[in-house]
Order: sequence, then structure tokens, then C-alpha cells
Amino acid sequence: MQIKIYLLERGIRMIYFISDTHFYHKSIIPYCKRPYSSIEEMNKKLIENWNYTVNDDDTIYFLGDFSFGNAEQSHAICNQLKGIKVIIRGNHDRDRGKQSWENIGFDLVLDSPQKLYYVDRNHNFKYVILSHEPQYIKDNEFNIHGHIHDALLESEYPDMKSNNHLCVCVERINYKPISFEDIQKDYLEKFFIEKEGR
Repeated sequence: MQIKIYLLERGIRMIYFISDTHFYHKSIIPYCKRPYSSIEEMNKKLIENWNYTVNDDDTIYFLGDFSFGNAEQSHAICNQLKGIKVIIRGNHDRDRGKQSWENIGFDLVLDSPQKLYYVDRNHNFKYVILSHEPQYIKDNEFNIHGHIHDALLESEYPDMKSNNHLCVCVERINYKPISFEDIQKDYLEKFFIEKEGR
């Protein structure tokens, strides 16, 4: 399955990305040196950051590892989060089935990497690959992923290139969703210009 979304002009609807919130995961705080003193503080701040950034009619792609809470706790969290929520399940999400994640509150539940198609500001048709784990891709492709938290890609996957991968784990994006508009401006435009020799 491939997600096809066409971004023809600004202001139609915002698209955001985030991954690896790990709600209710106490050990992730010291493990990744998150700036929180408790699960309660972490959960509260991540929800606040999400809702400050995302509106109800925006689409947000959650690239895996949502919550370590039970179904009821996870539903209570998801129910507070704004936006049309799409999850690509991560390694810590796969113990629940698709129906369970839909019951928790996700509008679309996916398991495999997806291609997100868009039209850039020069009216060129392009795509990026969305996934939880970083993907082995062609040199002229770009992967938006999660999974590695605050680790460098080269340390976790020495044979991958960092110039065509972007990690959107919360530790890497200041604990709030990042817009596709900003990703295009800060990463994709430069990447594709260099690859196309323009």
C-alpha cells in the first residue's frame, strides 16, 4: 500500500511527523536523557507540545512506538491528541493488532514502509519513504523514520548514509511534531537539488 498525498499549495492542510513518544515508558527518560522527572510530566508535556502544534484537521504520521501503557491508558492519551492520526507500527507496537490500534484512536494503521507522494514548489512530482526503522534505499531516495532515538544513524546502521535519512524521534525534533513544510525547506529541497545537479 502506498499513501498518495498531493501538496499543491500552502495552506491546504498541514502534514506532520513524529515518532517514539514511548508514553508510559519510565525507563526511556534516563535512557535517552529526556528532560522530564516522571512519566506524568513526560506524558503531559508531549501531549501539550503535540496539541500546540497540530490542528484537528491536520494529518500526522506517527512513525512507531507510541505507548508502553495498556490499551485503556493508550486510548486515553490518543484521545487527547489532535489531528488525523496515521501510525506505521514500530517494534514496540506490534504486540497489538490493527483493530486494537484503531480502538486506541488511530485513523489508519499500517505495518510496512510507505511512499508519500507530493508535488514540490517547482511543480515536480516526488516522494519520500516513511518507516519506523531506517530503510536501505537508493541514493536518490529519502527516508523519514524513527526508531533510533538520540543515536546517530551511522552508529546504529554503519552502512547507511545520513544525507538521505531523517529521524523524527521526539528527542531529535524538540519533543514536538515537525511539519512536512519544514522538512521540505530544511532537508528535501537541498537533497534533491544536489541529486539532480541543479
